[in-house]
Amino acid sequence: MPKTPSSRQMHYVTLFGQDVLSFDGNVLLCKVCEKVVSSHKKSLVKQHIEGATHKALCEKKKESGSTTVVQMKSFLGATGKQSQFHVDLCDALLSADIPLRKLDNEKLSAFLGKYCKQHVPSSITLRLHYIKSIYEGKMEYIRSFEFLLHADNLEKTNNSTIAQSFMNALNVLWPNGVHHERVLLFVTDAAPYMRKAANALQVLFPRMKHVTCAAHALHRVAEEARLLFPEVDKLVSNGKR
Repeated sequence: MPKTPSSRQMHYVTLFGQDVLSFDGNVLLCKVCEKVVSSHKKSLVKQHIEGATHKALCEKKKESGSTTVVQMKSFLGATGKQSQFHVDLCDALLSADIPLRKLDNEKLSAFLGKYCKQHVPSSITLRLHYIKSIYEGKMEYIRSFEFLLHADNLEKTNNSTIAQSFMNALNVLWPNGVHHERVLLFVTDAAPYMRKAANALQVLFPRMKHVTCAAHALHRVAEEARLLFPEVDKLVSNGKR
């Protein structure tokens, strides 16, 4: 029976040693060199293991008593838990516009490991296991903010001027052409001219939903309450002074 891709990579781990290779279900990783090894053919894996670079790193780590091989298991294990140091390091490098490949520099890696007292990952480790989560976190952070794109002082307030003001705001966001399919919500009060403007705009933006806010209606109720209870209104007004 031919071997499946997963069983083939696990066979390489057993053949060459679990202290040399590891397989996380996706890629075959050389723990010594801290890089992904092509596992399509046994000859490619053997070529890497017998390469001068791999052998030199093996000797160096034996002499220095490095614990990198043991530490690499922390993020490739079954739990899939990410190292917070690796997350912070990747985030810092990306934020400072420093290429991740700089971590593959032997001097820099040794310096960070010595003074941070942490295992310094290779660039391929950060690309495979950390960039995606950092990207998703940044996108969530950006989505948490509201941005004022455009403000208009309208001489007349009706459905036509509201619709035009809305289009002006979208032209600021997309100066090279409005992305009609990406406009999803139109939030206004429940005034009749707002409803009319929304109906007209939905012809141009088929995915857009009109959501009316209750704040305007509540304000009108509060104004009516002030008229019904003038003494209370006067007391509250005096309390603000």
